[in-house]
Amino acid sequence: METIRLTVTSEEAGQRADSLLARRLEGKEPINFPRETAMGAMALYISDQSVVNFQPMNVNFGLIPPLGYRVKGKRNKNAELSQRSLAIIQQVKQEVLNYEDHH
Repeated sequence: METIRLTVTSEEAGQRADSLLARRLEGKEPINFPRETAMGAMALYISDQSVVNFQPMNVNFGLIPPLGYRVKGKRNKNAELSQRSLAIIQQVKQEVLNYEDHH
């Protein structure tokens, strides 16, 4: 099974902020990434008011909700989490493209 790295760099976070601003200026709704994706999990973490001692950190698999089923081996589990995230991102992409085609 291929290993997929889960990273969100500061450059990618900046690009996300740029795209949010561009969408707002164009009068479009923001794209909300679900918590099962790296961007969604990190956004939820940094905006969670219940976090008492906030610690800045890079995204990691611990921020992403579990699969709901057991996968043997950390590498295999992380690969499954990555595959789920990629599938969700593809779905979000299609929803955004379909919405923009019809509005």
